[in-house]
Amino acid sequence: MVKRFLGWRLALVVVVASLALAGTTVAFGGSSGPNQGSTTSGGAATRAVGDTRWVVCNGHLAVGSACQVRGRGVLVARRLGTGQFEVLFDINVRACGYVAAVGSPFSSGTEATGQITTVGRATDVRGVFITTHDSAGNFSDRSWHLIVQC
Repeated sequence: MVKRFLGWRLALVVVVASLALAGTTVAFGGSSGPNQGSTTSGGAATRAVGDTRWVVCNGHLAVGSACQVRGRGVLVARRLGTGQFEVLFDINVRACGYVAAVGSPFSSGTEATGQITTVGRATDVRGVFITTHDSAGNFSDRSWHLIVQC
């Protein structure tokens, strides 16, 4: 009976340890995957896990104007038309996450309320296409903040 009890406990410890080890591997992403550094087309640099790029854009400038107020890893950020913008970064951002928010690019004041959308730029793996809208959903120029996490 004692042998049976110890054998069962040992098996349980092995299972729990295996699950814990598997959880650690998943949490750290293992040693392979799409974000483990890749070479890109279009002259973009190799990317490593944890790369963060960001930009703050003044959305109230003339069409074609560079709208970047500040940022990291940005090649260009420009207004394409009413409520339409593109940002090109110095790395491939196709497999990264994009988070944007309407907000003032300055240290004081506020931006008009509105909505913002993001999507990878179809024509360049380094790019993000952004649209901004008023509260009714119409294209409208808004200033915004974008962070790209790879």
